[in-house]
Amino acid sequence: QKIFSVLTTVPIALLIVFGNDFFLLWIPGVYSDVLPKLSLILLLPLLIHGNMWSIYSVNVVLNKVKIPSLILLFSGGTALSLSLLLSSSIKENIFIIPIITTSISLLYYFLFIPSYTAKCMDIKLFVLYNNLLKTIGMISIYIVLAIYAKSLVIIGSWGDFFFWSTIFGTLGVVAHLGVILNKNERIKIYSICKYFIKRLTNHGRKNVQK
Repeated sequence: QKIFSVLTTVPIALLIVFGNDFFLLWIPGVYSDVLPKLSLILLLPLLIHGNMWSIYSVNVVLNKVKIPSLILLFSGGTALSLSLLLSSSIKENIFIIPIITTSISLLYYFLFIPSYTAKCMDIKLFVLYNNLLKTIGMISIYIVLAIYAKSLVIIGSWGDFFFWSTIFGTLGVVAHLGVILNKNERIKIYSICKYFIKRLTNHGRKNVQK
């Protein structure tokens, strides 16, 4: 769950920070100002899914899928109805349908599923939100600092883009793991990294001696 959280949260944060540069390099001049916003809107539910993914499987294990399935069906119908209604009255606004879909999805996955799961398991709701709240707090601070740091560099090519996104992404992964991992998990990760660094160092020394 924690690894999956990192694999979804950090890329979304990088999209927020580097989205404009990515689309300007990929398709310059072709909706390059709109695509980052659309991508962010559509990826927001993934931020929730990635940090609460294991919770969604609990209802399957407990065989409590009837009510969530009915609510999901109702949510889909609501999203479709609102999309048809608003898109016909507010023309030429490509953000309407993504915003509606994302909003309904967030309400379902962020509010209903955790509440229903907590009720079925007879546990406090905060227990399920703990890691998510930590991640949202961490990633918000990271995005603010990353946007400021990025303003100090110039990205004019794919080489610049991959170089800086790799650096920022690595820092994001380290910061995220530092927040969501407990003490024992951090020690274990540190030991694994230390072991591989030692192996690489010894391998390099052997090659030099040869």
